[in-house]
Amino acid sequence: MTEGEDKKIIQGIYRFLMLLNDLLLIPMFILIVEEVHYGAFDWLSLSTQDLLLNGLFFTEWLLGLYLSSERSIYLRTPLKIMDLISCFPFATLSQGVRLARLSRIIKVVRLVSRAKQYQGVGAEMLRVLSVFGATVFAGGYCFYILEPHHPNIHSIVDAIWWSLVTVSTVGYGDVVPETTGGRLVAAPLIMVGIGVGGYVAGFMSRILASDSVRNENEHFSEIENQLKQITIQLNRVLEQQSESASDLHDD
Repeated sequence: MTEGEDKKIIQGIYRFLMLLNDLLLIPMFILIVEEVHYGAFDWLSLSTQDLLLNGLFFTEWLLGLYLSSERSIYLRTPLKIMDLISCFPFATLSQGVRLARLSRIIKVVRLVSRAKQYQGVGAEMLRVLSVFGATVFAGGYCFYILEPHHPNIHSIVDAIWWSLVTVSTVGYGDVVPETTGGRLVAAPLIMVGIGVGGYVAGFMSRILASDSVRNENEHFSEIENQLKQITIQLNRVLEQQSESASDLHDD
């Protein structure tokens, strides 16, 4: 088997892993949520699943490095570096330390990096939603870890709701950080929320503007077609009149 054939096989495996790992983002998030409820689940089973997911993502990362024509650039790309870091099972290896669970949040970067790879229809909207969703989830997860005894936070769902309210800058005030760690989570969420909110507003404005331009172009195209039809009809009338005048002259 030649080197070219080997590379084609590896490219096929790489594309398959990319598709598989895209689908595995859902169980990855479920696994992170389950891990928060340590004690209610089989930790050994969760660790095995975590190692399996990390292994698949790491294999894809290695194949991407092998297939890259610019490996030095690949190794220096920030998202690729974060992808590599997210493949290491820090929290699984240090499960006894509660704050070590925060390292799991690095895995959320996978959602953003995979959305960035998509180049199809609605790519920009997908990237906005991925950044927004990753931010909300990361904020809620970190808040739940750092403030486990908050009187108004009874589950990870409550924490994610607080994160969503904070990022959207609504600020109902029903949940307020009580520790320095909680405030350190809330501060960047507020700043990210302002930026993401402005970006979404600008994105929607561009969509509306493009729709308006598209409608105007369609209107102008319709007018142009009507003018063409009128011109064709006039030419036919002129030709008929010319033929009639020619027949009279011959007579």
